[in-house]
Amino acid sequence: MKIAFVHCRLLPGWAKNVLEHIIQKEVYTQAKIFTLITKEYKQTIGKDSIQIITVFPKIINNFIVWITEKNIPILSSLFDYRNLIVLSPLRSYILSRKIRKYSPDHIYISSFAWSKNIDTFTIPTTLYLHSPMQYIRTHYHEYCKKIIWRKWIIFKIVTPRLRKRDQKPRNYTKAIANSKYTAQQAKKLYNLTTKIQYPYIQPEIFGHHIPQEIHDYFIYVWRLVIFVKELDIIIHACNQTNTPLIIMGDGPDKIKLEKIAGNSIIFMPWIQDIRTRIQIIQKAKWCINITKESFGISTMESLLLWVPVLGYNQWATPELVNNQSWILIDDKEIQTLVKTLQQREQKKYDRLIIQKNAEQTYTEYAA
Repeated sequence: MKIAFVHCRLLPGWAKNVLEHIIQKEVYTQAKIFTLITKEYKQTIGKDSIQIITVFPKIINNFIVWITEKNIPILSSLFDYRNLIVLSPLRSYILSRKIRKYSPDHIYISSFAWSKNIDTFTIPTTLYLHSPMQYIRTHYHEYCKKIIWRKWIIFKIVTPRLRKRDQKPRNYTKAIANSKYTAQQAKKLYNLTTKIQYPYIQPEIFGHHIPQEIHDYFIYVWRLVIFVKELDIIIHACNQTNTPLIIMGDGPDKIKLEKIAGNSIIFMPWIQDIRTRIQIIQKAKWCINITKESFGISTMESLLLWVPVLGYNQWATPELVNNQSWILIDDKEIQTLVKTLQQREQKKYDRLIIQKNAEQTYTEYAA
């Protein structure tokens, strides 16, 4: 079988791991990956080397990657892939034509933003929905507050058209959601019935013992962005309370975040070696993740590694935790987080129960 795998953007991290797992499970004779942006043009899956096709020509793709990594003033803001959302109809059109030219027997879409909206024609299609396009829906008002006036005007004009296109019925042969929350949103927004399947978590995460030594630090793992992840709020709250925090990862807002971080905060890059990453996470006293998560792999991995979570009491996070493994906040105001950090020692946790409950929760809908 000839399969076209479609993914919103192919950058290192958990979403890419989920895509790799999807590809590993499929049986194919030929395959290509189609995406908006990538740093590499080949993806190794087992013994196979799969070609990656980008929306724009390589010279433009490489330029966007370079601009993003170098954080060049004005240009980095102008060509930030997050701002390319206004071009969603155009890039969907371009990618759809490239996929049609490839003539696959099946299309498999892994979508957390715009890729669910490609034209599948009459080709059988499987959708794995990480989340609806958050920028034009659940995160719309927050996003408007984060962008400067020129972008704000363009975004306000374009959003109604993007929403209309996003709700256009598609030819999905099979639809899968990454959480109960996402399944509810798929039904509400698209009248789409989905099977629930939690994202793939690497097997190395399971089966660990409680570390002999727990250190007094919080851990944040993943993308270094202000929008949605609220890392600026987390940093300000940790500064005010002098809370030790390790931030592991990379992203377009790294330099801005480093400038506002106090002495109790340490930045480290995304650690590819999973064993080293596990050692750092499982020795943390807490994981902090106040994102509006459609699933929350960092949350689930922390719980599986015996670590309690300080999270946000909306979206998918409440379905992953229980009152023995978390503190959830109801709003994202700095003073709310400051108060929570100051009172965190009032509640004690049994890490054995945390890990056991997390494993039971994940196993019910495991990939």
